[in-house]
Amino acid sequence: MGQASLQKLAVVPEQPPPKTEISQPIPSSNKAIPLPQVADQAEELDRKLAKISSHLQTKPEEIAPDAVIETQAKEIRERAQRLDSFLDGLSDILELRDELVYWRALDHRSSEQRRLLSARANELQSQILQLDEEESRWQATGNQIDDASGIEVVAARVQQELSAIKTIRLQAQEQLNQVLTLQNQLSQTGRQVSDALTRLVEAEDRFRGHLFERDSQPLWAPLRYHQLDQPFGALLRRSGDQDVRTAGEFLRGGGAGLIVLPALYFLGLIGALRLKHYCAVGPAAKLPIEAFRLLERPYSLALLAMLLGSTTQTGSAPVSITIGLYLLWLGLVFRLMPLLIKPALRPLVYPLLLLNLLELLRAAMPLPVLANRLILNLILLAALITYGLLARPSRLLALDLSKTNLALVRSATSIGLLLLAVALVANVCGLVSLSHVLGIGTLLSAFFGVAFYCAVRVLLLFLRIFLDSPWAALFPVEEQQTIAVWGPRLLIAATVFVWLTHSELYVFLIHDGLAEFLSELLAAPIGFGSLHVTLGNVITVLLIVGIGYSFAKGFSSLLRSILIARLPLQRGLPYAISKVTYYFLVLLVFAAALSSAGVELNKFTVITGALGVGVGFGLQNIVSNFASGLILLFERPIRIGDVIDVGGLVGSVRRIGARSSTLTTGQGAEVIVPNSNLLSNQVINWTLSSPWRRVEIPVGVAYGSDPEVIIQLLTAVASSIPDVMETPPPEAFFLGFGDSALNFELRFWSARQEMWFKLKSDVAIAVSRALRDAGIEIPFPQRDLRVRSVDLSTNKLEDLTRSPAATAQSNGAASNTTEALHDPTTQQSSSEVR
Repeated sequence: MGQASLQKLAVVPEQPPPKTEISQPIPSSNKAIPLPQVADQAEELDRKLAKISSHLQTKPEEIAPDAVIETQAKEIRERAQRLDSFLDGLSDILELRDELVYWRALDHRSSEQRRLLSARANELQSQILQLDEEESRWQATGNQIDDASGIEVVAARVQQELSAIKTIRLQAQEQLNQVLTLQNQLSQTGRQVSDALTRLVEAEDRFRGHLFERDSQPLWAPLRYHQLDQPFGALLRRSGDQDVRTAGEFLRGGGAGLIVLPALYFLGLIGALRLKHYCAVGPAAKLPIEAFRLLERPYSLALLAMLLGSTTQTGSAPVSITIGLYLLWLGLVFRLMPLLIKPALRPLVYPLLLLNLLELLRAAMPLPVLANRLILNLILLAALITYGLLARPSRLLALDLSKTNLALVRSATSIGLLLLAVALVANVCGLVSLSHVLGIGTLLSAFFGVAFYCAVRVLLLFLRIFLDSPWAALFPVEEQQTIAVWGPRLLIAATVFVWLTHSELYVFLIHDGLAEFLSELLAAPIGFGSLHVTLGNVITVLLIVGIGYSFAKGFSSLLRSILIARLPLQRGLPYAISKVTYYFLVLLVFAAALSSAGVELNKFTVITGALGVGVGFGLQNIVSNFASGLILLFERPIRIGDVIDVGGLVGSVRRIGARSSTLTTGQGAEVIVPNSNLLSNQVINWTLSSPWRRVEIPVGVAYGSDPEVIIQLLTAVASSIPDVMETPPPEAFFLGFGDSALNFELRFWSARQEMWFKLKSDVAIAVSRALRDAGIEIPFPQRDLRVRSVDLSTNKLEDLTRSPAATAQSNGAASNTTEALHDPTTQQSSSEVR
């Protein structure tokens, strides 16, 4: 078979290999190698040929050998031949799901092999083209040498290179032919796999659409169709072999996520042991007693981490693997339930665990149809009787639950009993599929409700341990409060979502139908004139914006609080880095939202121009403030926590935002200051380079005091206060002679900006006490009042007597003079009264 015919056969409808254009050879007269370059070009060609030869000898490990592909094709043919009999005798949705998992895994592996073969064929074709080009160049060089004489050595070297090129090309062509043959075989098997998947999906749709139709004989019908066509031992071996092959294909085809579960278990075990050690030696007095009891079971906590990690794989895993995971869930709930569930509720849970264990064993055993139905009926009947007795009103009232919880338990048991009764009646009447869906779905739904309740309780305890740990102290108080309030709500919401999507929707066969309905709903166009969008696009944009904004905010906060805070950086630089990171992430989120909305970013220049016009007119102040905020973050003249004075307003910088900054004054008021004001106006930063602050206290003493004694006394008093810094030491200065006192000034340093005012008060009180104990007087202003006698004439006295206002004024002045004369302070401070 020629190369062209092999390439035609290698065309795979599902995934055609990319076409490779073969360039036309260039005429040899234009491609001959100059004779002085033959030696260098020969060495370069030898290296290239060695590289191609090495590549031909190392076949990719991902490509299966020919024998493996032939064995796989034979197995696919045999199983495809048995598919008709399998569909005719189908009686259980679990069998159909197992077969679907097997063929989907085969389809995934076949597609991956075809992709690898296509890539390998393209590489070989490219190498052959390179060899053809080299052969053309060296052949042209050989033709040129044949016309010359005296260079036989060069001619021999050229012929040697041509021979090596032909040998390597022959090897590459043979390997390409093999790859194309394998592509043809995989194309045929891929067609068979696709046909089988189509038939199985159609059978699943028929099964889901005919749940309310009788698919088996009633139990009172003749039992001849229940006879086994082969011994039970052979049936068991065949089922076991089929389960092993299905599980193997699933793990090879697309279930690689389950392989990491052991690693997840060991990581969870290490984390649980370290958490146990932390709570044993750390400040964990606030934790409830159940937290310590949980940490005494680290292996169960590690198993919980592994099973939570396997939740996304459960819906697509084979029945054998799913049953194994369910059995692990049963053991985990049985182990943790006594620690997390009230004793009054445990009688409701233990029978549920036992019934689910019996149901899993029934599903795992390849039983005859009649035996399978009878055992399922016995399980359903046992569940009805048990919970019918446990759900009596008197028993429920004895549980001592709140009204809400009591109503929830009563509603759940009533709905569960109704579904179990319908499933039992449906099984007896011959609606086996409906009986399986309702009966198994009810038992598994109730069990996973208990399981995820235990998981939520464990996660909430871990959240509480985190909030009491030093890690939480690295976050600001506002973020700690946000985590404490919204953390439990998000955990509960996420757990309920996982429970519904990966448990309830699957066991009641609603998942695929609901997913198809939602896909059609989200893809429905919504048009307004020439503008058409879909609901899915709108929701996607909103999710990108919401999740992206939350991630940007949380990541920048985490970066500032935990990572950068541990690095030896200057004060204010962690906040600047986190803020710039936040702006960058928000920009990426905005770009992602625009891309998801269908806006072409390369045509964003029009919007940019419109924004430029808007900035030029109405957004000048906003852009100015934003640019000023960036300058403040990069230059850091003002940082978070600095105490600044802006236009007589003194406060601590609490936030530097995109448009404005927030100051908190000493009175507790929060003042919003535009960022541009912090750059354009004069700002006093009391803590830019140091949190120290110098404090001055003026002191005046009476004349006659010794200045040297006063200076020593003041410095000694300041040094005796604990919060006064020793370096620089306190100092006192004699400023000069005042009107009433000798003026001094005491200067000392406070190590912290927020305590200087209180420290000034403490030092002033201590100075007053020391001066009083030393008998040194603190003077007050003195005034000398001199009263001189005035002789009034008779005419003036008569005028004063006739004028009431003058009389009143004269009386007031006389009264004031008399009070001043009788004032003891005035008498004491006057040196002469006349």
